[in-house]
Amino acid sequence: MEVTRSGSPNERRKRCGGPRRKTGCFTCKARHTRCDEKKPVCSNCERLGLQCRTTEFITHSAWGTVAATRPKAEEPIISPKKARQPSAGSILNHATSILSLVSASTVSGPSPTVTAAASGSTAPTSQSLSTSPKTPESTPVLVDVNDEIAYLFTVYRARLATWMDIFDFQQTYQIEVSRRASYSDLLLRCICAFAAKHLSMLASGDVWLPIASRYYGEALNCLIGEVSGGEPHSEALTAAILLMSYELLEAAGEPHRSHSMGALDLIRSRGVCATSVGLDRANFFIYIRHEITIALANERPLQLDPGNWNVAMPKFGAPEDQLANHLMWLAGTTINLIYGGDLTADRQLLIDRLDVWHGLTSASFRGTTYEVMSDEGLRKVFFAVPAAAGATLWYHLLNILLLAEPRDYGSTNHPLVQDHANMILSICNSELPDGVRCFSIMPIYFAGKHTEDITKKFCAWTLLANIEQALGYRTQAEVRSLKQMIRQNPT
Repeated sequence: MEVTRSGSPNERRKRCGGPRRKTGCFTCKARHTRCDEKKPVCSNCERLGLQCRTTEFITHSAWGTVAATRPKAEEPIISPKKARQPSAGSILNHATSILSLVSASTVSGPSPTVTAAASGSTAPTSQSLSTSPKTPESTPVLVDVNDEIAYLFTVYRARLATWMDIFDFQQTYQIEVSRRASYSDLLLRCICAFAAKHLSMLASGDVWLPIASRYYGEALNCLIGEVSGGEPHSEALTAAILLMSYELLEAAGEPHRSHSMGALDLIRSRGVCATSVGLDRANFFIYIRHEITIALANERPLQLDPGNWNVAMPKFGAPEDQLANHLMWLAGTTINLIYGGDLTADRQLLIDRLDVWHGLTSASFRGTTYEVMSDEGLRKVFFAVPAAAGATLWYHLLNILLLAEPRDYGSTNHPLVQDHANMILSICNSELPDGVRCFSIMPIYFAGKHTEDITKKFCAWTLLANIEQALGYRTQAEVRSLKQMIRQNPT
């Protein structure tokens, strides 16, 4: 007899024992036995002495595991046009390639994936994806280099960066700026311009002058694009400091005073001060040294009032770089007092502050005299720490300024003025690192200006001329001034 089956042919047959239970412990399910679900141990497990494993009612989704373990290289990279970064730091140069923009966005802005998710965008199209896997965010794209760039970068790192770090034991410009320049077209152009300008100032260096001008123009265009795009990135201040250093190689005269305004505006807008850390701190004190040099060369007050530097008095035994940077605050205060037009100001108070600062210094600031006295009556002085040598020069210079500047106020005949001038010339007549020598131009000039010994004036003249020949820093204005003094008082 034919049996007729009801239902569709695809209908699933029902279990003879009824529907499978969704509850019960895992142990009973594994043994295919009915569980009475008694707590904390069911009857079957209690009778047989088995471990009763309860059911988890919240199961783990496989979606979260896949998303968490997916390699970052598989994440889509949205082009800069699709994911616009809120920070202007992603725009290093309006003329650079898309690759440079992606590099900058990786360093300074949020990841493209997060930006796209926040904007509610769907899966990107093929045009918005990179053709190469995304590198980790900590590994930005390096800029392209050639033989010329590599050579100029080496000159910067081996010479110029060490001069910039004379009062910075962290060696920020040698390490951090060099590292950033390897993926920043803006900083790399600034470094190449600075190094080429330095080479062009040396003997037979004319071949580097057009190269320096080319890199300077490129760097300036990059910087203009950086600061005009909104809130400037932190690299904009470093670039401004490097270009300011480029200009100071030529001279510290009044025409170059306006160039420091760009760096000053960035310092003010970013709130950078003496208590800043890292690259901001290094940039601040390099700017201060440049500004002090410009102010002294033009006998005018500083543009950034020392009262706004937010300085703190270092403790006894503080590292030499901290003490040297604090002395720069005393230098700025002294310059503003002397050339600010207030002749009734209390100079003795600043002299007392200098004495307090000197009392905080260690034996490394004293130096060790060596060799017999020269024909000019000078003995050489050895300093084991270059920062201590540079700071000591400026300590003696500030004493000269407070005692004898301006000429219509002070007197060169003061015996302490002669002692401080002799110490400056003795130190500079010794073996000094180039970083100290390039920051000794103003101390040498004022020592030569106020010394009463004509042979020591010639000594100062010679020291300044040697600095220009060896380091490329223009000292012609100071040399001309000393020559004129010698002609007026030949005896």
